[in-house]
Amino acid sequence: MQFVLVILDTAISHLPAALKGQHAEAPWETVREMGARMHYDRRHEVADAEVWQVLSTQLEPLRDAAKRILADLDQPGLPL
Repeated sequence: MQFVLVILDTAISHLPAALKGQHAEAPWETVREMGARMHYDRRHEVADAEVWQVLSTQLEPLRDAAKRILADLDQPGLPL
């Protein structure tokens, strides 16, 4: 499951700040920071409980925001 956070970190880092700002309710930074810690900071091991806490509480709001973004992109006349 740690790899999921690393992938999400990478994906979130490529999203424009304006887009994340339009969906500020999503825990972008919480998920991104945990993924970055796991990917780049190999000196400190991240506790399994900490990983589980982020995955069990933050993925649903993140998924909901992603669904809203995709729905907005699917609207006719909106630039991609």
